[in-house]
Amino acid sequence: MVEHEAPADISGLSRRTLDENLIAVLREEVEYEAAARRAEAASIKTKTEMPLAALSVAKAARVKGIDLDAPVPAPKRPRSRRQLPSDIQDIKLILPTESIDTAAGGGENPFTRSGFRRGFQLAFVTAAVGVLTYFLAQWLGKQIPTMKPFLDGYVAQIDRGFLWFDGAMRGATQSIQNVTESSNGG
Repeated sequence: MVEHEAPADISGLSRRTLDENLIAVLREEVEYEAAARRAEAASIKTKTEMPLAALSVAKAARVKGIDLDAPVPAPKRPRSRRQLPSDIQDIKLILPTESIDTAAGGGENPFTRSGFRRGFQLAFVTAAVGVLTYFLAQWLGKQIPTMKPFLDGYVAQIDRGFLWFDGAMRGATQSIQNVTESSNGG
């Protein structure tokens, strides 16, 4: 069994007062939750010897310092449709019927061919063509002599890129080794 310490003396503390608008909103929320729980309890068979929903609402109100017997102002209605929660039927009306049918299991869904997929495929194909051109440059130069100067320039540019990348990696490796040696006391 867990033993609890006695609560500290709080007689010297003053109770904070809440704004009337905030109290009204909290009362409205408590009443709404109580009504929702009553409606839920009416539709679902529950044990009546332990009305937990009423106890939890009463406890929440007591903790928040709200009097449940006070009159509750009429709930404010949303002024525009944007303030209302969206309805699944409205969403279904917006979507094309083909997409709903295909999502249920029939046919190809048009949303699966996303722009990301197409962009990734384009980048992959472009890189593959570039690599093949680099490796087949000599053969292509012999087969099509007018392309030889362009292919030689392309291969030279790729080689310069490889050399730059090699130098950058060697420099980064050396920097990392210098930092680790200095931190090890060497």
